[in-house]
Amino acid sequence: MGRRRSKRPLGAAMAVAALLALALVGCSGSTATPGTASTSPSGSTVAGSALSTASAMAATGSPLSVPFSTITVDGTPKITVTVSIGGGDPVPVVLDTGSSGLIVASSAVGPETTSDGTPFTTTFTGGTVQGTVESATVAIGGVSTANPIAIVVADTSGSTTDFFSNGTQGIMGISSANGATFAGQSIFAPNLQLPAPYNAGFALQIGADSPPTGTWTLGPAAVPAGAVTATLTPIEPGGSPPPGYPGFAKSPSLCWTVGGAAQNCGVTDLDIGESAPGLNISTFGSLAFDGKPYLAPGQTVTVAGPTGPPLWSFATGLTKGKDLVQLVQLGPVAQYNTGLPFFYGRTVTWDYTGGQVSIGPAS
Repeated sequence: MGRRRSKRPLGAAMAVAALLALALVGCSGSTATPGTASTSPSGSTVAGSALSTASAMAATGSPLSVPFSTITVDGTPKITVTVSIGGGDPVPVVLDTGSSGLIVASSAVGPETTSDGTPFTTTFTGGTVQGTVESATVAIGGVSTANPIAIVVADTSGSTTDFFSNGTQGIMGISSANGATFAGQSIFAPNLQLPAPYNAGFALQIGADSPPTGTWTLGPAAVPAGAVTATLTPIEPGGSPPPGYPGFAKSPSLCWTVGGAAQNCGVTDLDIGESAPGLNISTFGSLAFDGKPYLAPGQTVTVAGPTGPPLWSFATGLTKGKDLVQLVQLGPVAQYNTGLPFFYGRTVTWDYTGGQVSIGPAS
């Protein structure tokens, strides 16, 4: 669920692979370049590995609307959707834009699921998940992957997250990647492995009501009026994504102003799975309030694209899911995490044919 974990599934093997990749980048003297933003879609083509996937996606076609539900965990909402796995019955899973891949309990999978026995461990902000990599078709909104895809069946007795309680059977990460590279990534977003045009992208429209209501739309999505559009960086070399899978890193660059500090632009996870916004504690640990892992109340936080008006502004407080800003480990790339509150009252679209995210204004 949320980015309480920074949601990137980085398992033991994945963490090692990611660190090695970063080390190689550092030795070469190059750095990953975060996306940039503008106030209108660029419509430009994307160079690099991202181009190889364009033929497997359709930029036009009828999108598929998938309704979501909301549950409350520790006083904060979580977005859930229903999926069918391996010919099994529909089951609810937490919807997460901060990670990539489907992780479910053994009770959630159907008889057509097969296992290769490969062990899997990953760490979220809220705990650790252990299990095995297995293969199954995944159906979302009545549309199924054409072939079995890699998923993880969790050992719920050895997992320390809340993904398998509160009536949910797991978590489905719908982002393209867990970071700036596919290196070490063994499971990938099921929605981006559906047939065209549903794999072209998606939109999330989340209301400002409590609990929030709205729709997850798969396929080509219209850019919201007045949206700020941020580019997604083509993925760095490494890893083995499925054929036709979009070759973009998951997070754009947005610009944050915290308290009286100067504006700073950095990689920002747009993460509905996390219940509160967060700053990378490795960078912003000095801002801790009385030694606690969150910002002091009464500070103004503003989020914007590199150009254009602010997207979001609020004063920090101590209520999680409303105005609390956490200091958490966000992995080696991201500096910021929006959490679910950023999405209230707005529509956000991900376009993997053009490599961009469009963030509509809040209502």
